[in-house]
Amino acid sequence: MRHWIFILFLICGCGKKTDHQPVPQQERTGVISVVAVNYPLRYFAERIGGELVNVRLPVPAGEDPADWRPEKGELRGFVEKVRAAELILLNGAGYAKWIKAGEWREAQLVHTSGAIRDSLIRVGKEEGIR
Repeated sequence: MRHWIFILFLICGCGKKTDHQPVPQQERTGVISVVAVNYPLRYFAERIGGELVNVRLPVPAGEDPADWRPEKGELRGFVEKVRAAELILLNGAGYAKWIKAGEWREAQLVHTSGAIRDSLIRVGKEEGIR
């Protein structure tokens, strides 16, 4: 049996040589622009990223990020500022209503609760609550 396992490994190791070389990643310079949808995500991003990130919470001071929406007159400027960010940290549970105000690149969006999506408690019409 060991003989066959050795032969199998030998055959697998005898592949065709390719000319493909790994693509070197560009060295990142500068500060990463991050938008967070709530205060805890801003806090975590600032602590984790340190001097390498500039984290903004687009909600005015004293406003609840869960309920705040940009005024119609400031919507365009708001969307442009948020769209300029390299990352948008979402809580993934539909927390920030203002996120619906614009169209975002999927590469920008970080769904921070993606790993626990199955554990989220669903409320609303799908549960019969009105």
